[in-house]
Amino acid sequence: QLVDAFDGLVNSLPLMSLVDNSCVVLHGGLPRHHQPWLRVRIEEIDRMRRPLPMPTTMDTRSEQTLYDLMWADPMERPGMGLNVRGGDIRSFGPDIT
Repeated sequence: QLVDAFDGLVNSLPLMSLVDNSCVVLHGGLPRHHQPWLRVRIEEIDRMRRPLPMPTTMDTRSEQTLYDLMWADPMERPGMGLNVRGGDIRSFGPDIT
């Protein structure tokens, strides 16, 4: 019962916060769609209505974006790649931030 309540709380938390219209604060990492023509926009994240459980597939852009916002990690080398934790978790370098 406590686990279900906590799960409901986490699924309802905001995905990001925008501070002074200049700084985006995220729980995890950056979306894998970082190329200029594919970039995820703040409005796109804002349209993801909460509560929203973690996706079980990575079939759509919104599922990939949500997963990355929660689980992607920074890395020291440039670029973007697979994370050492495995699965479909991504890592992003200093050039992406």
